[in-house]
Amino acid sequence: KLRCGGFSALLTALALVFAVLLGALADTAETRYALTLDCSFNAATTQGETTRAVLAQLERDVHIYALVSETEGKNATLFSLLERYAAASPHVTYSQESAVRNPVLLSQFSDALGENDVTGDCLIVSCPETGRARVLNESNYYVYSYNSDTGYFDQAGYTYEKSVTEAILYVSQDELPVVQILTGHGELSAEDAAVLEETLVNANYLVKRVSLQAGDTLDPESPLMILSPRLDFSDGELDSL
Repeated sequence: KLRCGGFSALLTALALVFAVLLGALADTAETRYALTLDCSFNAATTQGETTRAVLAQLERDVHIYALVSETEGKNATLFSLLERYAAASPHVTYSQESAVRNPVLLSQFSDALGENDVTGDCLIVSCPETGRARVLNESNYYVYSYNSDTGYFDQAGYTYEKSVTEAILYVSQDELPVVQILTGHGELSAEDAAVLEETLVNANYLVKRVSLQAGDTLDPESPLMILSPRLDFSDGELDSL
């Protein structure tokens, strides 16, 4: 009876050890290859062809800091998407952070991030090699459609993948395409054109304000915007244009 009882206990222990090892192996495989089926609404965590192409060509390391509010908790859909990004490319990593517990994190990106952009729930996508960073919050994920009955735009869905992929491209590119905005003739100020500039930056352009009066030179390979000037141009400025 002692032999049979001891043998049964040994088999039970071996079965438990095997189950633990199998679970650990499954967790490792899921982290590396993201094998879980995407059951999210509209397959929100499945990567499209464009994203797969971007990740396949990615050569620089990109880290995504996911700031999570302790009261709200993490966005399950967004985190599932981040897991798939990390599984698809060895150059993409992410970590869950708390702005309250890690205030030094925000100071590292103070020059690149606007004061109003960083919230308790946002992503900071950064590339140490280029030194560029972009913050994404809920407003970057909304898709709106026009409601003809009310005359307003209603929220119609989310674009998690599009926003994250564009941010990865923005921080990892060698050079960003430049859009020049002319100043010095009473044109729209940076405050007046804030929405326009934000749209250009979100589309991965680098906005550069140039003043011919201050001695700046125009780049003939980059488009130039002249936004509602109120003063005349000199002959020299017209020649430059």
